Amino acid sequence: PMIAKIVTHADTREQAIWRMEDCLSEQLVFPVKTNAPFLLRALFSDDFIGARLDTGLIGRNPDWADAIVPSQSALDQAALSMLHRSADNLPIRVPGFRLNAPDRSEVAMMLGNEVVKGDASQPAVGVLQLDDGETVWLNEAGETFAMRPFAASGTGQASAADGAIIAPMPGKVIAVDVSEGEAVTAGQRLMVLEAMKMEHALAAPFNGVIEGLAVSTGAQVQVDAVLCKVVPAGE
Repeated sequence: PMIAKIVTHADTREQAIWRMEDCLSEQLVFPVKTNAPFLLRALFSDDFIGARLDTGLIGRNPDWADAIVPSQSALDQAALSMLHRSADNLPIRVPGFRLNAPDRSEVAMMLGNEVVKGDASQPAVGVLQLDDGETVWLNEAGETFAMRPFAASGTGQASAADGAIIAPMPGKVIAVDVSEGEAVTAGQRLMVLEAMKMEHALAAPFNGVIEGLAVSTGAQVQVDAVLCKVVPAGE
């Protein structure tokens, strides 16, 4: 669905394009996905800049729709935010205290079902950020990324790194594509969650077998609910 329309104007086409770039780059929309990254790629194509437009333009440039991955700068910004949040939660603060140990600034986070790492000692440039509970939402090049704290196995907390399929937000399960004990492959769709009038497909993080399937079609779930788990084959 269309949620907004952006119009820019200026004395020249080039100036209007740069104003549009500012608007698209600085928008921060979540959890709804937008086509801002696609529009930015189209905006700076030679054909668009030169006003050489026809109905085949998009078809000739399928790469405009390719997925965007966050840069290391964006990951570093998220790491810095999570490190500060952890420090804020300490009952006693000891700024600058070190007991002959190296400064640990690398932070592991979850991006979807993948573990990513950021360096909290590196300042980030050109990245918009908003903290929402445990989630850090980042905008880069028009794309919004949701970073969550990484919970290593053995901590008592479920995490996608352990194969747990976790509800990213409250919603309704509108499709379950697997059954208990079924073998699945990395990237295979397991179920679909409807939230904020949008559908969110949840996929297997790696090859394995479904265990602990806890939901069925029509179930209402809360954020961070463990919906099922993918266990590596042979375990």
